[in-house]
Amino acid sequence: MFPGPLFNLSAFLGGAIAGVRGVFIAWICLFAPGILLILGVFPFWSWLSKFQFIQQVLVGVNAGALGLIIATCLLLFSHVMIPYIVCSLISFYLVFFYSANTPLVIVVSGVIGLLLNLQEKSQLLIQFN
Repeated sequence: MFPGPLFNLSAFLGGAIAGVRGVFIAWICLFAPGILLILGVFPFWSWLSKFQFIQQVLVGVNAGALGLIIATCLLLFSHVMIPYIVCSLISFYLVFFYSANTPLVIVVSGVIGLLLNLQEKSQLLIQFN
């Protein structure tokens, strides 16, 4: 999985909160830790990776990162309506279990999201009329 959407989302949220300055602050805050970690650890990596302790720590770090990703998904799902959750679960199922064409699944999910949004708006208009 590529991190592109995360970078785009952080820049969008930074811009929504603080304008152009927020875009750059969010972008720098997202990139800086990884870049600093790479620059700080890379020169010693071949030596560090030989230690069993470091390998075990990385397994724990990966497990912690996975837990944070799952928690984030659950938090996001708690604010989303059921049809969107069903659409995302079907998309995951198609890509993960059937190796569906990922760009096609993204486009189809986007169209479904658009249609669901239009349906919600039309129901709101009917309620107010």
